Amino acid sequence: MTKDSSPDADKPVRAAGSIAGKAVPHRELPLSSIVGKLLAGRNQFTDIHIESGNPIMLRRSAGDWATARGADGSELKASHKAILAFVNGIFTGKDEVRPSQADELPWEIELKRQGSLHPASVIWTGTETGDPIPYRVRCTIQRQGMGESIGLVIRALHDVPASIDKLGLPLQVSRMVANSTQGLIVVTGPTGSGKSTTLAAMIEEINKSRCNNILTIEDPIEFEFERNKSIINQREVHIDVPSFERGVRDALRFVPDVIMVGETRDADTMRAVLRAAESGHLVLTSMHAGSSVGAIRKMLAYLSDNPADIQALSGCLVGIVAQALVRSNDSEKSNVLAYEVLNCRDNAVQQAVRSAQPQEALSGLDEKLRAKKIEGSTVFVDSLRNLVKAGKIDPRRAAMAAPSNEDKTEFLRMTQGPQA
Repeated sequence: MTKDSSPDADKPVRAAGSIAGKAVPHRELPLSSIVGKLLAGRNQFTDIHIESGNPIMLRRSAGDWATARGADGSELKASHKAILAFVNGIFTGKDEVRPSQADELPWEIELKRQGSLHPASVIWTGTETGDPIPYRVRCTIQRQGMGESIGLVIRALHDVPASIDKLGLPLQVSRMVANSTQGLIVVTGPTGSGKSTTLAAMIEEINKSRCNNILTIEDPIEFEFERNKSIINQREVHIDVPSFERGVRDALRFVPDVIMVGETRDADTMRAVLRAAESGHLVLTSMHAGSSVGAIRKMLAYLSDNPADIQALSGCLVGIVAQALVRSNDSEKSNVLAYEVLNCRDNAVQQAVRSAQPQEALSGLDEKLRAKKIEGSTVFVDSLRNLVKAGKIDPRRAAMAAPSNEDKTEFLRMTQGPQA
């Protein structure tokens, strides 16, 4: 997006129709200016949610939303026209709405075809010194209201990935990445649990520690890596490559050592990821599952029609990191990371994956994990217990994130205090 050239770019954000305390009834600030100013306080929230005519909402942490307000305390809103101009700026660099008689722009055609788009972009905002600051963001743009309106979710992206340690992940994860030159590492968890951030931290760990050729396939590109010891090339789905599955297949021609696949969301991608791991590459990917054993169930479902693929999976899996973000007790309404690590090199895991009775075997594997009988693994509920004991999260929040009803009951009992 082009730099914000609005004369009001360096003034406090106020509701449309009010600039520096003066009534301007027929003027609306460009949405890029409003978003840019909100991003200046991005440490107070994770996402900006925008719908035409409704108040702009800020997602401060899991399950917590607040209305965005201007300097005068009024609710910030955006018209449909302002949203169209903003989206057009993302794709063309021009914050303007096309004339109604003009042909539809390529992004409009694609939005109608797909229903949603997921670009990364740069938004500029003014400062008190007059020097504009760029903010990298990930946008989700979707049609809604039977095609009559557009909804936006904007998430600020960090320029430099955090380290595995700073994210709050245990030493096992660093060792897993450091000691693996081939195979498959999976990061799993619900939407908004920080999976992309963890993958980026793993890539950065490799980048700093060894000379590898790294290729990422992302939708969209979130972190922009700088070469350290490794070569890093990043490809974005729908721009550089049509799909994750095609991106993985093409990647093998670029002789990579490490391939990062932003998300494995279907059987075709799962098979492509498995082929790459089988052929001697280290593959990192993410998927949506609530636990490490749940991730194995999902992978087996993708590969259920091919026993040979299931056998290959048992040999390729290196480890699974399951994670969730839980609201912390601090006053800034931030989140802390709870996690589970499954060492998939353990014989019990490999046997469960290739078992003729997978559901029964995986239930048994879950019991062994909870009983701490799988070496080099960490149980999700133990991570939650440690966070509660350290005073970082409330037992009620731990109960909401707990993987089983038994665990939920344990944390809820903590809220009741000692029994008489």
